Amino acid sequence: MKNTPYQALPEHCFWQRAVAGVAREQVDALVTAPFMIAPGERIVTAGSCFAQHVGRHLRAAGLSVLQTEPAHDWLHDSEAASYGYGIYSARYGNIYTARQLLQLFQRAHGQFQPAERLWEHGARCIDPFRPRIQPDGFATREEFEADQRQHFGAVRSAFAQLDVLIFTLGLTQAWEALDDGAVFPLCPGVAGGSFDALRHRVHNFSVAEVTGDMLALIDLLRAVNPAARLILTVSPVPLAAGAAAHEHVLTANTWSKSVLRVACADIVARRERVAYMPSYELITGAHARGAYVADDLRSVTEAGVSHVMRVFLRHFIGSAGTVVAPGVAAAGGGLEQMAQLVAVNCDDDALKLAPAAPLLAPLCNLCGGEAFGPGPGGRLGKDQLGPHCLACGSLERQRVAAQVLLELGREQLAGRRALLVGAERGADVRWFRHCDAVQASAPGVLPAALADYADASYDLIVLVHVLEYLDDDRAGFDQLRRLLSPTGLLLACFVDPRVRPWTSLHVGPAGSARRWYGRDLAQHFRCKPEKLGVTMHEVADPGTGAVLPVHLFAAATSPKAPPPC
Repeated sequence: MKNTPYQALPEHCFWQRAVAGVAREQVDALVTAPFMIAPGERIVTAGSCFAQHVGRHLRAAGLSVLQTEPAHDWLHDSEAASYGYGIYSARYGNIYTARQLLQLFQRAHGQFQPAERLWEHGARCIDPFRPRIQPDGFATREEFEADQRQHFGAVRSAFAQLDVLIFTLGLTQAWEALDDGAVFPLCPGVAGGSFDALRHRVHNFSVAEVTGDMLALIDLLRAVNPAARLILTVSPVPLAAGAAAHEHVLTANTWSKSVLRVACADIVARRERVAYMPSYELITGAHARGAYVADDLRSVTEAGVSHVMRVFLRHFIGSAGTVVAPGVAAAGGGLEQMAQLVAVNCDDDALKLAPAAPLLAPLCNLCGGEAFGPGPGGRLGKDQLGPHCLACGSLERQRVAAQVLLELGREQLAGRRALLVGAERGADVRWFRHCDAVQASAPGVLPAALADYADASYDLIVLVHVLEYLDDDRAGFDQLRRLLSPTGLLLACFVDPRVRPWTSLHVGPAGSARRWYGRDLAQHFRCKPEKLGVTMHEVADPGTGAVLPVHLFAAATSPKAPPPC
């Protein structure tokens, strides 16, 4: 037999011996830990949702999990968790990205002062960096300021006292302020504040950025606590939603977790006393055969958490005992009790879409038709309903445009001069005092006849999937504005721009082009210098129930449009 380097390798290097040929619960992907945690050493936990499981098991194992921001004496234990107490070492909530952790350290130590320090919500105040930490927000600005001072003191104390920081990296995607780079745990507008494409954007951190942020954090931490050690792990919980419309959430999740895993390896190689714990691999590896994820394919089961913690305790504590779910007897406990134990406070819950109201009966608001069939290519809409009105041929995007107009009121429409541009009509010509319908004879341009139309000829212009296909959409937009009266409205339908940071151009077959608008929409069409307002309305199609965005552009002198949904 030939002598090869593989013959001298230990069994953990071979898939059959270390993964496929081992019982699921016996797989141990951590070969050796670079250090151990001694009894009494103080542990601080931080990170994404999965980090809550880590802290819970460490406390159940009797380890010294540092708590520098305990709950108020008057707050009952059953309520403390809803206010963010006892979940982590301080009341900072979930920290999803390396940049978020770095900025927490910097803010607590007076090294970074974000411009958006506070969001006002009516009479209440929301902490942009802990938007769900205080149910219903803080009562006054003074209460917010006092709580933040106390919280920053607790954060500084945790960093200064810890012996070991266990940080679970969860995401590469974050929402940040354009002016100073402040990173928020949730998109502004989801749990406080308001999203503004001119002030906010989504950012997907690269390996170099994640590594750089963590190295900077380690150096700052060791400046105040030279003996600090770190254990890094990657959350096995997948993305709740991706922010790029052109990418499937499955591939977006693979990219994100890959970036975090590579960054961890880089950090461990470049700093001493930093270890990696393979939580992600133990939960999502092929050996688990899906047994460690719940039916939603995101939540980690208690069996999976226990497997991770067995490996952790074996290598970092020196304990080989059986890990029992905290608060559950070794035998029994019931599925309901187990489900309660595994539940964690996740900001991702705020991204869950509310169920749509049930449809009484599909109805076309353009023609009154009640018969619907499959769309182009046999496509079915929401809840497998056919989106194609068999009477007038309309689809969802035309009907949501019509719905916004109908909400203006039939009386107001009856007095308007309207222009319908393009092959897809988002209105009935009979609704208006006067209505012209025009269609281009060539792709990529507006109808040539529009050049001869007089300025301010129309009070309403409707475009359903027209702007994004123009070769020069800005010039086309300006031409349409010339035709609009000073109090007129321009209604446009295109794919939701909130899911991507910047407008991009994609060239298709035979030279066809299409723009995907982003959160820079107002900037792209120069709305601010032109004193033009834009509002987005989320409208349910009366035929299928699908919710689509509709945009209204209006001059400052225009009458009030229906409020954004």
